Amino acid sequence: MPLQVLQAEVSYDRYASLYAQRKEPTLLSKVASDFLTYPFELIRWPINQGLVYAERENLLTKGEWIYNKIVDQGITPYLGFHRIGAEIDFMRLARQKVNYPDFTLKAWVDEYEGNFSTGAKIGAERILDTPVRAFTNAQYTYRPEEHFYGIGPDTSRGEGTSFKSKQSSIETSVGYSKDPSFSADLKLNYRSTDIEDGDDHHRGVIDKTFPNDPIPGRDGDDVVGTGIDLVRDTRNHQDASTRGYFAHAGYTFNEGVMGSDARYLKLITEFSHYQPVFSDRRIFVSHLYYEDNHALANHQVPFFDMARLGGYGNYPSYSKPLRGYDENRFFDRDSLLFNFEYRYTIYEYRDWKADTVMFYDIGQTFRKWSQFQGGDFRSSFGGGVRLSVLGHVLLSLEVAHGDEGTWFYAKNRAPF
Repeated sequence: MPLQVLQAEVSYDRYASLYAQRKEPTLLSKVASDFLTYPFELIRWPINQGLVYAERENLLTKGEWIYNKIVDQGITPYLGFHRIGAEIDFMRLARQKVNYPDFTLKAWVDEYEGNFSTGAKIGAERILDTPVRAFTNAQYTYRPEEHFYGIGPDTSRGEGTSFKSKQSSIETSVGYSKDPSFSADLKLNYRSTDIEDGDDHHRGVIDKTFPNDPIPGRDGDDVVGTGIDLVRDTRNHQDASTRGYFAHAGYTFNEGVMGSDARYLKLITEFSHYQPVFSDRRIFVSHLYYEDNHALANHQVPFFDMARLGGYGNYPSYSKPLRGYDENRFFDRDSLLFNFEYRYTIYEYRDWKADTVMFYDIGQTFRKWSQFQGGDFRSSFGGGVRLSVLGHVLLSLEVAHGDEGTWFYAKNRAPF
């Protein structure tokens, strides 16, 4: 057999693929297939470049070292969007935390979006090597512009007003906490609240917009409260958890003093669940909140202590998260709220990560269960991006749309 024929037979592979070589994708096909990833690239690229630069210059390590040194000295600074303040731990400041690790003596001052608070806390955990603990808190808060639209689920957005609140409070609690995941506390507190017309930034003020409405507690109130708080917390992080749950139940009897007509029972039930979906990069979060303020015979519930819905639900607002509406948009004695979030991690770099968020909020306020109506529910939906480090949210940018418009939020924590 000729050498050329033998070489041809040897080189022939009868099992070789019969498919033609795949063509390189066109620019148009690349754009079409990667279309959904482009918005995330606009976020990922600057984050990546910033973190690479920070690591090259050791900025993260230096910043963490400086922060930890300050905290070790007993001072914890509060720095964030529209926030400034500090907490002073006098036990650390006096170098006594090692000798008395269960004893607490703290004071703080905090200013957030124009709202001011200051206070102090003293007490101890594991008294006499038991799970018993006891604390006393004193606090003063000043809020120059809290929003108010009236009471009930059908209030008009056009009647938005503001009020100014000043509250001084002192509370003593005695409780049981065998480990950080569970606590039960008996509480006794006194609250003195002063209500005035708020700063009129083209919104109107409460006395002029509702001059004849019987709004209970519109001039303030002095109230003594006694009750119990139960907390069960199995989350792996308090701010950006990826698993576990948080459950809280509180029941309080509130009695007006100093001539006040207030007398009511307050029940609060809250539950948040964090469920991984196939991995810790995909988290489904469900949140339930129910509040009932039951006025006893011939008495009232002060409006400023009623259930509130609206806004992001962020500190220091009392309003629970119903994004897509103004904070404090809905007031009434009772409220029922559901929040659902899907969080997907699009970027991770050491202790840093960026999550996209999609959410749906739905809730309503009502006077009592006999007046509860499905048609009074208000809902919203939206999405955003959150940047966190070590389980703490540094920046959350979100947009929400409800039937009263579209709202944008820039916060430094998750709403729940």
